[in-house]
Amino acid sequence: MSNEERKLKSFNEVANDPCNNASNNNSENVNNSALKEILNTKRSNTVYTGFYIEEDLSEILNSLQQRGQRGVKSATVNLALRELFKKEGYL
Repeated sequence: MSNEERKLKSFNEVANDPCNNASNNNSENVNNSALKEILNTKRSNTVYTGFYIEEDLSEILNSLQQRGQRGVKSATVNLALRELFKKEGYL
C-alpha cells in the first residue's frame, strides 16, 4: 500500500460509520435504568483504582460514556460489583 492510498479518516467519516459506532447498540438501555439513579447520587468516598477488563466489556463501557454523562463507567462498575458482592455475602 502506497502512502497515497493510506490516509486518516475525517471525524465525520468515523462518526457516521455504523460499524464503528458501538453506542448505537445500547443507547436505549441506559435511559431508564439503575445507572441513571446511580449517576444522580453523589458519593464522596470514592477511590481511584486501575484494573484491566476484557475488550468487549471495555467497548460497552466506552459506548455508554460516549453519550456524554460523566461518571457512567464508574457507576456501571460500582453497580455490577455491588450486586455481585451482595449476592456473594460480602455486603
